[in-house]
Amino acid sequence: MNIFFFVNWEKEGVLPVVQSWIKAAANMGFEPFLAGREAEHLSGTPEYQMVRFVSQPEAGHTDFVLTFGGDGTMICALDRYARLNCPFLGVNMGRMGFLLEADAGRPEDALDALLHNRFFIEKRMMLALTAEDGSCRALAMNEVSVSRGMSQRMIAMDVICDSRTIEHYIADGVILSTPTGSTAYSLAAGGPIIMPDVECILVNPICPHTLTSRPIILSKEKTVEVWLNMKEERKGSILSVDGETVCSLSNGDRIEVSRAECSAQLVRLRSESNFFELMKNKLSIQTL
Repeated sequence: MNIFFFVNWEKEGVLPVVQSWIKAAANMGFEPFLAGREAEHLSGTPEYQMVRFVSQPEAGHTDFVLTFGGDGTMICALDRYARLNCPFLGVNMGRMGFLLEADAGRPEDALDALLHNRFFIEKRMMLALTAEDGSCRALAMNEVSVSRGMSQRMIAMDVICDSRTIEHYIADGVILSTPTGSTAYSLAAGGPIIMPDVECILVNPICPHTLTSRPIILSKEKTVEVWLNMKEERKGSILSVDGETVCSLSNGDRIEVSRAECSAQLVRLRSESNFFELMKNKLSIQTL
């Protein structure tokens, strides 16, 4: 079986962890591979000879994706490679670990579970973003957001569903979130927490100017359009996907967001998980 290693090389201590997982995977009959641009990180190590380097992982030739980092690393990997239609296993080297399952120091346990099918797949809904002019297409695990960026002035947006305007927001921006993303940026913006298996699209204005502007939950089948609709041009508005700036926006620009055709496939090694206990543990005691 082929395992693609997706590594956040900026994490402290990640190299020896990746080395141990490569060695364990090779010894157990897996074929580990990495993107060719990352070869320099393993150069001069014994594990370099155990790895195959490729330009990009390919659908049908990737059995698992292993991510090494935090939740952000997993989200980045899913945004790039969810279309591979294979399971993703997160090796936790971060702080939160909502999406991560494996202990960094115990590669044999996790790899043995993969080898002998002692795991199950939890599917999570993702969003697909399309700019009206076709200049941008992307997948989002957590959210798509339109915001005022560095400007100190609010922006005006029409949020449209099924050709009908939901709301004309005057706000710092708007977040279109998945249920998974409801515990991320949207939560910080006052949005509700949604269980991961409740597939829907959450529309959440950021610091709206009117008291009646509140988060709205839409069916997963809906397509949501955001139209920058201001009386005058204001510079600095930005479009972001999972916290990463995609491009700047101008007055009159439109984007469409809908449920993605592919889903995030997360490997779960434990038979049961308590979402509410996890949420309490991860959100109540964490510090920056």
